[in-house]
Amino acid sequence: MDFSTSYFGKPLNALLYDDIANYFVEPKQETETIEFKSFANSEQFDKSLQIVIRGISAFLNSSGGILIWGAPKGIKVPGQSEKVFVGELAPVTEYKEKDSLINKITSVITPMPIGVRVEVLQSESSYTYIFEVQPSIYKPHQFDTRYYVRLDGQTKPAPHYLIDALIKQISYPDIKGVINFDNITLASNGDFHLPIKIGIFNFSELQNEELVSIRLVISGGYFKRARDPNVTDKSRYNSSGQLVLNNFIPVLHFGIPHIYNDILVIDDIEQRFSAGKLRLILTFGGKHSPAKYSSYILNFENYHEDKVLNSLIELCEENIFFSEGKANSINDVLNSFTGRNA
Repeated sequence: MDFSTSYFGKPLNALLYDDIANYFVEPKQETETIEFKSFANSEQFDKSLQIVIRGISAFLNSSGGILIWGAPKGIKVPGQSEKVFVGELAPVTEYKEKDSLINKITSVITPMPIGVRVEVLQSESSYTYIFEVQPSIYKPHQFDTRYYVRLDGQTKPAPHYLIDALIKQISYPDIKGVINFDNITLASNGDFHLPIKIGIFNFSELQNEELVSIRLVISGGYFKRARDPNVTDKSRYNSSGQLVLNNFIPVLHFGIPHIYNDILVIDDIEQRFSAGKLRLILTFGGKHSPAKYSSYILNFENYHEDKVLNSLIELCEENIFFSEGKANSINDVLNSFTGRNA
């Protein structure tokens, strides 16, 4: 997440010292995703940095966020339990290069974190350090023999129940499946051909998915290859209206989509769709990821040859977990396997 843009209106690498100074013209309070640390001239750099690293480890174990080192000093407000931060910055008086800081941080937090960025903003001999921390997929992280989290807008030692939950957390690749439709063409024998393209994607940067299976069921027509006499291996088709690709993708990498092309044949479009619809249900899942489905309905009631295919799409529900899906959509999937119309 781009926390910097959310708070300051610009990405981390575009920030200026004045942006942070102007941010505190109005009183600010710490939240789950932003923390303020001031720097006193009497403080030692390394000692103050330890407190900053503690806050970074808490963000890693929580929802991520921004830590400003060199923020104004917190002020107690009567009637409020939380401090407010407003006015002049209390900047750091010592300069450290970004790489040096990141190396220091990653060497004292275990397991070694990723997703920590820093910008050093300078005004003469004063420095403000802005840390942007992404939530970690390898949590919990430990610093100085303890685990820290963000609770009630503060960095606090994590309670045992929370650490236990973090250790037992279930992480799985986020895979998505969609169908792209091309325009219908009329074959020489009078059949209508509808080319489709099934795309399977992995959106998890650091987790590959394995043994991805795909199933596509259609409520009308058939898959061209299922009845093509030149195709000897028809093991992918449970019937002419079901495409089954078990363990079809051995490894699905982030950023490298897997595409499968096929053609649906509709032998009498007027008879089949004069008052009907073509429904397609794509189900997919892998070794580690929960199963999802994408459901489509194409309404051919007012079909004619020059009509744009996208205008026929009446329903498009994509990448829905079965545990979160609508009852009707799930029943459609079940009915398609029992031989009833979906």
